[in-house]
Amino acid sequence: MSKRKLCHLFALLLMLSFPSLTMNLWKHEQLVNEYTKKINGRIKVDLSRKGITDEYLGVWAEAISRSPSVTSLNLYGNSFGLAGLGALFQTISIGSHLTKLSLSGNDLGYPEVLAITKILSENPSLAKLDLSKNRLKSDEARAIGKMLTINSRLQALFLCNNEIDDEGITAIAQALKQNRSLTQLELDRNKFTDKGMVILAEALMDNRSLVELDLNGNAIGSTGAKILAPALLANETLTNLNLADNGIKRDGCLALCHALKTNASLISFNVYCNKSGFAFEEIVSLATYFNRSWKAILCPQLIEIAKSCVCQELPGELCELLFKAYAAVIRQTSVTSLMEKG
Repeated sequence: MSKRKLCHLFALLLMLSFPSLTMNLWKHEQLVNEYTKKINGRIKVDLSRKGITDEYLGVWAEAISRSPSVTSLNLYGNSFGLAGLGALFQTISIGSHLTKLSLSGNDLGYPEVLAITKILSENPSLAKLDLSKNRLKSDEARAIGKMLTINSRLQALFLCNNEIDDEGITAIAQALKQNRSLTQLELDRNKFTDKGMVILAEALMDNRSLVELDLNGNAIGSTGAKILAPALLANETLTNLNLADNGIKRDGCLALCHALKTNASLISFNVYCNKSGFAFEEIVSLATYFNRSWKAILCPQLIEIAKSCVCQELPGELCELLFKAYAAVIRQTSVTSLMEKG
């Protein structure tokens, strides 16, 4: 009997012996073919808020593995767990063409995060990973930190809107001392304070890869800002720093601004929605700094200083000077020359 006939006979026996299993296998393959056709030729696949469970994530994972054009996958806000992630990670291991993955808003716990960090440690194909809105805490942060000490491919990591505290940010900061690939780290809307800034400041003194750092919406306060300031004197790679809404008062903002006068790498600095208040000399100093070889400027920072002027009931000409500086940046003209003209 030929091999082909033997295969047909085996398939027939399988159908007769395990009809439900055979039907599931047939349905699985049918769905894989259907999904593969849907994403054929696409670069980005958006499966956010589709109610995808473990079973269907396995189907999508196989379809993606058959679609080498796909490099970006968005799985925000679904209903899968460890089993579904297992199928997906197998795809990532096999199909290294997938470089961007969003798993935000999936209520992932420690087992899922541990599995994610394990695959990234062993097979670092992903360049961008989003784990925002998963209520991650210190245990998950430690697992992520351990992965960052091994992974040499990941360039962007989003951990926004989690519950990472001082212990968690310390674990991640320790990893930054060794990591040389990460260029973007988003940690906004977590729960760390000035205590978490100690190791992070040390890491920024050593790190030579990080370009963007977002710490918006935490609770580092003026103490944390003062701890961070010396790191800005030493760091030569950071270009974007967001410290908005951190309860930083005037003394903390001044410590940062004095450090920025020496720092030559930052082109975007945000302390919007803090509690700073600036005097006339400080406004002139900051406005001059803002014009110093900046290609871009974060408008909220200037608006924040303007609000401080109004709140302190300072003379109107100070606000006028500020907005002249703002207009000068927009027109890419010289702030200094405008000051001289009055």
